[in-house]
Amino acid sequence: MVARNGGFLLGAFAAMAVTVVLLVVSEPLLRPLSKKKAVLETIVVTLGISMIINEIASQYLNNGLPVSFSPEMLGRNRKVFLGIFSLTLADVYTIIGAVLVVAVLGVFMYRTMLGRSFRAMAQDSAAARVFGIPMTRNVLYGFAVTGVLAGATAVLAAVYIGSANPVLGGTLGVKALTVALLAGSGNLKGGLLCGLAIGVTEALVLGYLPGRWMEAIVYGAVMLLIIAKPQGLFGARVLVRLDYISTSSLST
Repeated sequence: MVARNGGFLLGAFAAMAVTVVLLVVSEPLLRPLSKKKAVLETIVVTLGISMIINEIASQYLNNGLPVSFSPEMLGRNRKVFLGIFSLTLADVYTIIGAVLVVAVLGVFMYRTMLGRSFRAMAQDSAAARVFGIPMTRNVLYGFAVTGVLAGATAVLAAVYIGSANPVLGGTLGVKALTVALLAGSGNLKGGLLCGLAIGVTEALVLGYLPGRWMEAIVYGAVMLLIIAKPQGLFGARVLVRLDYISTSSLST
């Protein structure tokens, strides 16, 4: 609503702030399940919370109607030509924003102490606790970082589509879960590659095949790959490396 009234950047920061607050508030609900390592139950509860939020937003946010943005605000009426390709300024903004988000996330996860502690907790929470990593506080920080990423993703999607609605998060959430399952949980580089592969496949299917076969073909292919490799395309390599590290530590 703030963005539609003229302050798009303010609306973007507001969206990220609201997402951070919602995720941090929901963390205590998921903490008991996390301690029990109930992964499936955690996913179900998370989906339930998202459905409740979507229903509330559908009832009280703009009367459930999509919030559209003027073409002038997002630059959708101006095009940039790159050889045989033509992009609107909105497309350029989305690409640049996505690259910046991925770059900042990579630097944060691999170059900062907090990011490294996140990775240590994901690989072996018991060992991370032994080495003095504050688990509860870092989990809260992790939910906050996730909120920032989710808010930024929603803003980029709204810029690309030209509008936003309460069910947009559900669609993006399904795709994010698909990428995580395909790549292997916890594998950032694999998730990036699988996300790009799914996006390119969707574009090719939409461009060269008649009818609405995009979701059937893409999710069908993902289903077959997950059946063939339940740990994900890149998950097996991470598990082997962790097993090697654990074995080496025991032998020393």
